[in-house]
Amino acid sequence: MYAKLFSRIAQSSLMEEDIETRYCFMMLLAIADSGGDVIGTDVALARTVNLPLDTFKRCIVALMAPDPDSNSQVNEGRRIMPSESGRGYLLVNYATYRSIKTAEEKKAYMREYMQRRRKLLKDKDVTAVNVCKTALSDVTHAEGEGEAEGEAEAFQPKEHTAPAAHKKRGYAIPECFAGVDGFTEALQGWIDSRKQLRKPATDHAVQLMLGKLSQKPGRAIAALNKCILSGWQGFEWAWMDGDRNNGATLSPFDTQGGKRLMQ
Repeated sequence: MYAKLFSRIAQSSLMEEDIETRYCFMMLLAIADSGGDVIGTDVALARTVNLPLDTFKRCIVALMAPDPDSNSQVNEGRRIMPSESGRGYLLVNYATYRSIKTAEEKKAYMREYMQRRRKLLKDKDVTAVNVCKTALSDVTHAEGEGEAEGEAEAFQPKEHTAPAAHKKRGYAIPECFAGVDGFTEALQGWIDSRKQLRKPATDHAVQLMLGKLSQKPGRAIAALNKCILSGWQGFEWAWMDGDRNNGATLSPFDTQGGKRLMQ
C-alpha cells in the first residue's frame, strides 16, 4: 500500500519526538493497509521496520500517548491506537488524510479530462460528451465520482443541456465541529462510502448522522472512519464504546428481538 505524506507533518508536534519515534511512525504509514491498520506482533513489526524491540516498544508508547499540541485532537491527539482488526495498531487519521486530494492531483485530473474531452469532441460528435463521461470513470478514484460528474456536466454544450442551477447542500454542519481538523473530509468520506455501498445518504440521513456525532465531537472522525471501514450505513455510540449485550459486542448486524438493529 501507500500513504500520502503531507508537507505540514514537518511543522507538526511529531517533530518534537526523537528520531527513532519519527522514523517508526513513517514506517507504520508505509506498511499500513488501506484502512490504516498495521497488523502483527511487536516482535514481527519491530523486525519489519528494522528497529530493536525495546526501541520499537518505546516508540509505540510515545505514539499512543495523548498530544495536546497535535494538529488533530481526534482521540486526544493520539497518533496510533490498538487495532480492532487483530494484534497490531490503527493509525488514527489514516483514512481521513488518504481521502484528501492534493492540489496537484486535481490539476492532473483536469488536464487529463480536458485532453479526453477535446479528442472526443474534435469531430463535433453530439454523443461525445456522454462518451467522455464514461471514459472518465477509468481514471478517477471512487471518492471523486461526485466531483467528476459535476465537472463533466459543467462542460456540456448549451445546445444539449440547459445550465443546471447550483445545488445547495441540504444539511448544516453544527458549529461544534468548527475546531475539529479534518471533520469535513471525514464526513464526505462516509457519504462517498454510502454511494459505493449503493445506499446513498439523503440530506436528511446526513443531518441525522451529524446530530448523533455532535454528541461527542472529539470522537466524530473516529466514528465516521469506523463506519467506512466496517461498511456501516450508520452507528450507535454503544458500538463505539464497546457496550455489550448478553456478552456480545453490539454492531449494526446484531439482532434484538429477531430484528436487525441496522437496516
